[in-house]
Amino acid sequence: TYTLNLAMSVSFLDLVGQAAITRGLEKAYTPSIELRKKVNKYISANIGYDYTRNVSDDKANFDYKKHLVRFGLSASY
Repeated sequence: TYTLNLAMSVSFLDLVGQAAITRGLEKAYTPSIELRKKVNKYISANIGYDYTRNVSDDKANFDYKKHLVRFGLSASY
């Protein structure tokens, strides 16, 4: 048995007045995908991928992309 999870997160952060160089309204978009498999009655394994895209007016310091790959084992008794 497999379980597929999809998610999307959008965040807005207003940093006006907190820095000498204005970063403006920062936006972060984070889609995620995870595949989970039940190995036996007590153990399940999962693998996932997250992508983050942060958009900022200060492109040199705060505008970035991030890729994250996850793997995990869970035990439930």
